[in-house]
Amino acid sequence: MDSNSRLNQQGAGQIPPELRMGNLASGQAVPQAGDQFSLMDQPMGKGREVPPSELVPHQTVETTSSTLERTSAIDAGFWRKVVDNLSAMNPENKLFRTWLSATSLDDLEPTESGVRFVIGVPSNLHKNFIEGYLDRFLPEIRAHYPGPFSIEIRVTNKTVAQEPTTVDEYLYQQEQQDFRSETRDEGLDQGANALGPKPAPSMNEPRPDMTFQTFVVGSTNEFAYTASRAIAEQPSSLYNPLFLVGPTGLGKTHLLFAIWNQLRASFPQLRVTYVAADRFLSEFLKHLRKNTAYEFQQKYREQCDVLLIDDIHILSRGERIQEEFFQTFNHFSLSRKQVVVTSDRLPRDIAGLEDRIRTRLEGGLIADIKMPDFETRLSILRSKAESKRLPIDEAVLQYIAKVSKRSVRELEGNLNKIEILVSLYNKPVTLESAKQVLALDAEGNQISMEDIEKLVADFYKLRVNDLRGSARPKPIVTARQVAMFLIKKNLPNKSLVEIGRHFGNRDHTTVMNSLERIQDQVQTNLDLKRDIDDLQGRIHNITGV
Repeated sequence: MDSNSRLNQQGAGQIPPELRMGNLASGQAVPQAGDQFSLMDQPMGKGREVPPSELVPHQTVETTSSTLERTSAIDAGFWRKVVDNLSAMNPENKLFRTWLSATSLDDLEPTESGVRFVIGVPSNLHKNFIEGYLDRFLPEIRAHYPGPFSIEIRVTNKTVAQEPTTVDEYLYQQEQQDFRSETRDEGLDQGANALGPKPAPSMNEPRPDMTFQTFVVGSTNEFAYTASRAIAEQPSSLYNPLFLVGPTGLGKTHLLFAIWNQLRASFPQLRVTYVAADRFLSEFLKHLRKNTAYEFQQKYREQCDVLLIDDIHILSRGERIQEEFFQTFNHFSLSRKQVVVTSDRLPRDIAGLEDRIRTRLEGGLIADIKMPDFETRLSILRSKAESKRLPIDEAVLQYIAKVSKRSVRELEGNLNKIEILVSLYNKPVTLESAKQVLALDAEGNQISMEDIEKLVADFYKLRVNDLRGSARPKPIVTARQVAMFLIKKNLPNKSLVEIGRHFGNRDHTTVMNSLERIQDQVQTNLDLKRDIDDLQGRIHNITGV
């Protein structure tokens, strides 16, 4: 990808860039009834380009390269949301989060198809790295910006002392900066101590708005909700640990925050600590480097009565941190103190996790959370719309629930898009307008034979070619039959002949025998049934069916 590489993303109908980003919040005019512009004037990139003079009455659309200067505060906040959300969704990828933090939204450039986000990075090394992750930016930008856009990664003119040329060099420089920052902070802390006690840090504290009252309960999360609430009402007396498991964005962190909030309200004498696993890891490494591990142990053992750890699977990376967690968990167990952890996978599926930790996590209560069904998604939307006081028709809410099938975060992101339209026009959005804005999400929820085939291959740690080939080892044969079974179940219009042709030109009778064999085996083989249920859940996260 060259220096002007761009990733174009087609979106909803044309909405003036000047209105979408900064002018609304900064108090400029909002289109009113009778103005020349309507979302329906420019459907999905078809038809003529509406001149700027028609889009914004009595204003001229600026086309200079410094549109960011006019809306710097708002645009900076917009990009910070994108960066924060991407970081939160990639807690295990410290390298990605580190390089992402060096990006900035340097400019907004109007284009014929919408607007171009110019993302500034300090070096060519940053540029090459970030370009490999452009696909991750798209859904996050779409969640806050409903119109068509493109992305350009541009090296800024800011001077970078001794620009790194390799990843190792960059990480070394970053470590040195962290060390200098810590040293400076320690000096500031010492000076602050002379003035009196400093307030407790709040950056790692749960959000007060995430409570059991704001958690929408459905059939797919009811057990996890009930177990979490029981822990909050009777800590250390029921089951220890509580292990909440489920895909990203379905409410595990919300339940942790709800436990924290209720314990603080009901048992103010208890010392409740919430920590994300990557922070737990970074704190441990910092104390290890400074030879002050006892301070870390004091904080998370002696000075804590209830420990809530988010994304526990991150701790499987190294022996030292696993040893520390093992000793910490043992301390809590012997002291009859409560531990609650979350993960996106079961203990047995966390690669690299020591057996002694795995067995202890499995010794408590495991409560899973699956993607909410349609009715639960609709309930979540109603709750969110009511809290935002958004005037949204029931038909629009039902459509959002129908196309938002991957996670609760996607559900909220699509509601944010509708909220933007409501703010722009100061009136309820029609179903037709909602369909235009969410068209990409509706199209993206389809699944193909190739998608299911890859899901199965990844699940069984095989190659796609293994499933299509002629190899007959039992693990490959079973995986191939499972793939055929799931394809026929989720794509009923596919004929046996089509499925057989897809899997290496096999005869339709082979496919028929495979389907019958799987149907028979799931009646008695609990491991196979669990595998198929797991895979079906992953397919459901894509299709919602």
